[in-house]
Amino acid sequence: MREGGGLPSRILEVAHHHAELGELADLLEGPRVAFRSNSEVAIHVPDLDQAEAFYVGVLGGRLVSKNEACLEIDSGALRLYVNRGGSAVRPFTPSFDVVERAAVSAD
Repeated sequence: MREGGGLPSRILEVAHHHAELGELADLLEGPRVAFRSNSEVAIHVPDLDQAEAFYVGVLGGRLVSKNEACLEIDSGALRLYVNRGGSAVRPFTPSFDVVERAAVSAD
């Protein structure tokens, strides 16, 4: 403890952070939407042929479906959707299952 009987500064920082999170939660309006993650991930690549060669040929994934815009690959624990995405690198896209889809996409 610090001199004067106060809490250590790190504890005060954590307490302040939690108070800010509480204030943020109070600002959220509308119904809460229940969701859970699933085993599907989408990525974007510039070249589907190279992606297929790697994910199926090298890593041994099973090609489930293929078209000019997307590969669907089953790796056992994970379903990978490889989308043609141009030359710009984009982050992966996680997938979630939701009970009330309309509540998630409502404006």
